Amino acid sequence: TISGSLRFEFVHDKIQEAAYEFMSRQEQRLNHMRFGLALYPQAVNKSNDELLFMAINQINVAGPESIVDGDQKHIIAGLNLNAGKRAGKRSDYQTAFALFQHGISYLEADCWTNHYGTSIELFDSAAQAAVVVNDLEA
Repeated sequence: TISGSLRFEFVHDKIQEAAYEFMSRQEQRLNHMRFGLALYPQAVNKSNDELLFMAINQINVAGPESIVDGDQKHIIAGLNLNAGKRAGKRSDYQTAFALFQHGISYLEADCWTNHYGTSIELFDSAAQAAVVVNDLEA
């Protein structure tokens, strides 16, 4: 046990996959969110881009529907914005574009009123990345 909770390890990937498939979609989303949120601070503290992208990917697999609190959605939109900027600095514009789009998906209907700065930066960054990757329909 770790911190009073159970820890499971699987001897084979197929057993792990079967256990994962046995969970409801909501349980899967919550696990992805927990995993991503647990990895994120470590990635930032270590300035590890690969760990950062892994953390954000896990959060994005969970998706915006796994969060009901608007402030939390805004925070995760900002995490995607920051990760997208990091990807852009590495000239990985396809990843940057995807992260900006994920960030936009976390914004709520009132984003232009309550979180204008984040909203404009996400949409502007997504538009710039779309041009670079030649996705002009975005």
